[in-house]
Amino acid sequence: MQARERRLAENEIRFRKLNERLRAASGTWDPGEGQLELVCECGHEDCALAIHPSPTEYERVRGDEARFMIVPGHERPEVEDVVLDRGEWLVVRKRGEAAAIAADADPRA
Repeated sequence: MQARERRLAENEIRFRKLNERLRAASGTWDPGEGQLELVCECGHEDCALAIHPSPTEYERVRGDEARFMIVPGHERPEVEDVVLDRGEWLVVRKRGEAAAIAADADPRA
């Protein structure tokens, strides 16, 4: 993997870790309770766009350490596949070395 791709993967992991901290600080994490306000987990270092999944949707995505939630247009087909389109946000699954990096850095592992 090139240095640029590794840096993008590290940015995605950083945003996922931020969402995990937001999850821990939130009081609305019981399945079915409302919507969350999280950040896009894309590789763009300066992205600050919000996504609004339900707690159940977020937990479903986090069940696979290679999946991330991003806003449409932030997907990178060279390292990931879109596996779900919810309109406001997408679920992408990393493949290859990007998936391995994501698994190694999963805060839930």
